[in-house]
Amino acid sequence: MAFEAQLDIPKPTIKRIVKEKLAAAAGSSEGTKADIQLNKEALLAFGESAKVFISYVTATANDVCKDKKRATLSADDVLTALEETDFAELLPPLQEAYEAYKQSLKEKKDKKAEVSRKRKSAGQAGDGPDGDTAAAAAGEGEGADTEAAADKSPADAADAADEQQEDGAAAAAAAEDEDMADAEQEADGEDEAE
Repeated sequence: MAFEAQLDIPKPTIKRIVKEKLAAAAGSSEGTKADIQLNKEALLAFGESAKVFISYVTATANDVCKDKKRATLSADDVLTALEETDFAELLPPLQEAYEAYKQSLKEKKDKKAEVSRKRKSAGQAGDGPDGDTAAAAAGEGEGADTEAAADKSPADAADAADEQQEDGAAAAAAAEDEDMADAEQEADGEDEAE
């Protein structure tokens, strides 16, 4: 029973996909998609049929994988399984989506490597005897922080902004501590003078 619960596809996902496909089949626009109502039993039937389809393709892909004397399923095994199970009409859009996915992974990896190279080169430039001059030449001065943050992902930019706020808050707290220490010294000096 627990195994079956793991195979459940979220109902909102099923509902969204079915509404999109029904709207596309009817040739209607986005506004009509909101007008489509689905019965609970219909959603349940779609969910169960999706589970059966996924289980069937997975079992066939597993057989393909075993025939190749491997233990790990790959995307090629799934594509071969679809072809063997007479679902070849699904192959072109699936292959297209898979290629787009691989391309997006490659772009993310390249972007991450580029950011890493920039950080390493900025770190090496700042390690020399004229670290301030080299860092400024590399564009790592105070004014460049916002430019560098623009090149980063939103999460990295938010982290950088948080660090800048923390640095500013720490500087303000240090200045406040100095002011309080000066005020205490003045008060001590006045008490000794009296």
